[in-house]
Parts: sequence; C-alpha cells; structure tokens
Amino acid sequence: MKEHITLTVWTGAAYGAVKRIVVPYEYGLIMSEMMSQYADENGFVLALLGENNTAGIFWNREGQLVRLAIEEAI
Repeated sequence: MKEHITLTVWTGAAYGAVKRIVVPYEYGLIMSEMMSQYADENGFVLALLGENNTAGIFWNREGQLVRLAIEEAI
C-alpha cells in the first residue's frame, strides 16, 4: 500500500483546519520512522499517540495543536 504523511493544523477559524502532505510516498520509506523524524526536525512535542502509532497529536513551536498521520496515498 502506498502511504504518505499528512499534517493537519487547527486554525481556530470557521474552516477549522488546514491539511497538507508533508512526506510524500516514496518506495522503501518506513513511514512510522519518517513521521517521528518529521516531528523531531520541526520541534513538535508529543501530546498523544494513537494506539497503532499511525497518528499523533503534537504541540508545535507556535503552541498550536497539530496532527501528523500516516494515510493511504491515492
């Protein structure tokens, strides 16, 4: 299955959130390791990790809650 990592940032605005792909699919990448690496490189602090380690809620440097998730690439 092809997967990528998405970042969702809650804006507090009427639209609620902005979601974008931050690590695109690439053959051979281990996405759970890439998600941890992306979080570390961007100074995210883990608040909650999903039970299957495919999603997590983090605090970013601006104090916003963000979500990183491994999702199926379409």
